Amino acid sequence: MSAERLAVTVIPGAGWSAGDIRDVAKAAEEAGFEAIFTTEVNNDALATAQLMGSATAHIRVGTWIANIYLRHSYTCAKGASLIADDTGGRFILGLGVSHQPVNDALAIDMTSAPADLYRYVLEVRDWLDGKGPATIGGDLDSLRDLARQSLGLYTAFPYFQRMWRESGFAAEADQMEEGAGPAAGEG
Repeated sequence: MSAERLAVTVIPGAGWSAGDIRDVAKAAEEAGFEAIFTTEVNNDALATAQLMGSATAHIRVGTWIANIYLRHSYTCAKGASLIADDTGGRFILGLGVSHQPVNDALAIDMTSAPADLYRYVLEVRDWLDGKGPATIGGDLDSLRDLARQSLGLYTAFPYFQRMWRESGFAAEADQMEEGAGPAAGEG
């Protein structure tokens, strides 16, 4: 005879506090549920899963559906990785495209939903496997060059030029305005 496996899904409504989410997760664990999931309606599914995980010790926590259109695949992967680490591997990431009325209200185009989901899942998997750009290594000069290239884009934006100027880097900001880009910070 096989044991029954039961899970519960919660949809934190408007007005739910962090304490309410924690209380529901604790109650689900105490009631013997194997897992508790959340959907991404009126809440942030990853933040909700984190709250549920921090309030429990054994129950698996996860996203029934985390809406792919609401966060970049990199942010999703990094958030999921942190939650999994914090919960001792009890986190389950469920991804989806949500529902047309929800996405319509947010002005999200779902015309390519199946292809979008497929691409997103592959991207999240790659980020989790460490296949994205990374600035980790032992060659400090090479890492500085890579960081300089990555930050070079920001030197062309007036907002960042103003921020650097107001932070005491007026000469460098002047060079950025003249198109010096990442070279403005060398020296």
